[in-house]
Amino acid sequence: MKKQQKCFIYTRVSTSMQVDGYSLDAQKDKLRKYADFQDMIIVGEYSDEGKSGKSVEGRPEFLQMLRDIEEGKDHVSFVLVFKLSRFGRNAADVLTSLQKMQDFGVNLICVEDGIDSSKDSGKLMISVLAGSLTVAGASAQVKAYKPSKPMEGNTVAYALPRSVIRVQVVAERESVRVGPYARFAQKLLGVMAPLADKDIYTIQSATLCAAQEADPAEVYALDNPDKSPLRIYDVTPEGFVAASAAGQKPLPPAWDCAGPLRGPVPDRCEAVSYLDSDTSFVKVSVDRLSLVEKSPESMAQDAANAIFSLRRHRIDLVTGEAGENVFGAGLKAALEEIDRLEQEYLSLFLGKQFRQRIVREFSVVPSKDEPATVVCRFSDTAGLLSADDLSGRPVLLELAPENKAQSLAPERRASKDSRGTILYRVADMVNCRLMDGNREIAQSRLPLYQFGQVIELPVTSVK
Repeated sequence: MKKQQKCFIYTRVSTSMQVDGYSLDAQKDKLRKYADFQDMIIVGEYSDEGKSGKSVEGRPEFLQMLRDIEEGKDHVSFVLVFKLSRFGRNAADVLTSLQKMQDFGVNLICVEDGIDSSKDSGKLMISVLAGSLTVAGASAQVKAYKPSKPMEGNTVAYALPRSVIRVQVVAERESVRVGPYARFAQKLLGVMAPLADKDIYTIQSATLCAAQEADPAEVYALDNPDKSPLRIYDVTPEGFVAASAAGQKPLPPAWDCAGPLRGPVPDRCEAVSYLDSDTSFVKVSVDRLSLVEKSPESMAQDAANAIFSLRRHRIDLVTGEAGENVFGAGLKAALEEIDRLEQEYLSLFLGKQFRQRIVREFSVVPSKDEPATVVCRFSDTAGLLSADDLSGRPVLLELAPENKAQSLAPERRASKDSRGTILYRVADMVNCRLMDGNREIAQSRLPLYQFGQVIELPVTSVK
């Protein structure tokens, strides 16, 4: 039987929020019904009446709930609130309080918003929705970055992220190398043998994954004139801003946007997993006593005679006609050596075949304006080719965005300059398919930033 999870519920109204749907009783009723539906046990109820959500200070019940969580009271797994705005109206307090809870294994569920912080999508939604909450004391300003103007004071530069799709394609090359006596195979052995070398390529599989890098077309300068440390947001090693729920890491003093940004991942090709990859043929003289240079047909005849001799010797060993007392492991070893020699001589007629596994990686920076892009090209006789090599057929990456990011938050304002906020890009989920003609090679659902939404989120100063 599944163990029931324990939870706290928290409700809050300010003096100006005594309206239907937000009253304490209405919130409690909603949360109790949700807990019952999810088979959760409510072990504690906390309620702040007539308290503002702009700060955790002045909300005694909220603070008591956090202390109880830190002390491990009742070993709860979740805190249920009606909406995120009931949890708090200050972005910094919301994210900081949530991090405190998660440090002790407790997650937040906003019932009306459909948010669960235990899930990655829930964490993103909380970071996004926090952008609509009240921010006090923020004086930071985002401006368009100008490479010609040096950054001074407490200004930092950052870029919005863009996604690079890395496509790894696995192909197989089946090669045939003609034997030196191939044209005599029908005459001497009664078998047909290939008369020309050939390579045949096939695409076996592919994988798709997304990586992030700084978008050189979306670079901004963040000016904080009061020189107070910044919280909530962090600049990644790739040079773009990411939300930090802990809210403890400050932005670095500067990021050199004028330098070269990381480019796409270079293509690479490696050959692995050789099967029967020895393409050399035996050079053992069949007739060791002959000092006369023989014609190719005569040498082929000697090789054929050697094959027939090995086959007779095998039969003699198996039947006991060889006059040798060979049994057990000795017999097995003798037969294996005869088989090896026979195959070597047969390869002089039939040639050799081997397979080679080729792994090649391509990188694509997808565009929202192009529903499909050529990743590479492929030829049955030449294998994987670059996208601009027209000798092969195109391998297409088809992109179908879900357009869900646009509904998370309003788009940024028209002004390029913005005080008290920072520009952030929310990725959209995109269904990606790698196609070779009508054949689907790979498919994946990936978060792609340039298909999403650029929004404004608050920058909070620590006072």
